[in-house]
Amino acid sequence: MESNLVHNDLKNAGNEKQNSLASGIRIGLVGELPVLKQQFLRNQKVKSRVINLEDLNNEWKKDNTFTYKMGLIEYQCKVKYQPFYLANRDDYERKDLNKIYTPVFHFEFEALNTVTTIYQSHWVMPYSLAWFLENYPDSNIEEMVRFAANENGCWERIKAADQELQKDTQLSIF
Repeated sequence: MESNLVHNDLKNAGNEKQNSLASGIRIGLVGELPVLKQQFLRNQKVKSRVINLEDLNNEWKKDNTFTYKMGLIEYQCKVKYQPFYLANRDDYERKDLNKIYTPVFHFEFEALNTVTTIYQSHWVMPYSLAWFLENYPDSNIEEMVRFAANENGCWERIKAADQELQKDTQLSIF
């Protein structure tokens, strides 16, 4: 079976102690603003279709807060559409997502009713957004939030905290 992933020269991919040069991340300045560029694995199917930010439904571009409950823990995800454009926003939003190297969305996962802090910040890069839209074309922003929470391990952290809380609750009954 042929893989549809292309590796584009990440050095030391298995090394967890990569510095920014080895990992393919480049941070520079354009004027006074920082610019982040990152090499990544690309899905070849995304190359066949040009997806840009102006194609997103306006619901995706609004700030949203989604609240969930897992066991005893209530948590929320705040979503901000935060593209880092340098000059003209319209020109930026017409660019192919595979040609943008700065984050598009910021997801903030946070537990609401726990003493200990459970917080996770997640930046959605354009190539991830392009992959998601290609594979889930009829989805909405909340479905992407759920997908991201699963993929970045946020739900696992919340589930583990809930199990500890459940255990403590059961012990206090006796």
